[in-house]
Amino acid sequence: MEEAIVFPIEKKHLFEARGIKPPKGVLGYDAKIVRDAFAFAREKVSTIIFIDEIDSVGLKRGGDAHGNKEVQRTMLELLNQLDGFSSTDDVKVISFTNSADILEPNPDNYEVY
Repeated sequence: MEEAIVFPIEKKHLFEARGIKPPKGVLGYDAKIVRDAFAFAREKVSTIIFIDEIDSVGLKRGGDAHGNKEVQRTMLELLNQLDGFSSTDDVKVISFTNSADILEPNPDNYEVY
């Protein structure tokens, strides 16, 4: 995680000197990467965790539990990590979806930006 995100920002000159294109980001694919990302974020001064298309790992609350077990494990780990945060932590999570109804049966209850 650090090599893919922090080093290209803090040590950009090392990549450029060797003619190496730094990675554009990180693609997480299981529950462990979620746990690792949040552990990494807690070690830093302040961090924003950005999750695009959160609906790809989410299920509607109270919805059908069928589906890919790894997807369910990933979402449970994400919720577990979020439960461990307080609003005063210097880690903020921003997630986006273009299908809020997949995650929440009544998305009108939430502020939308």
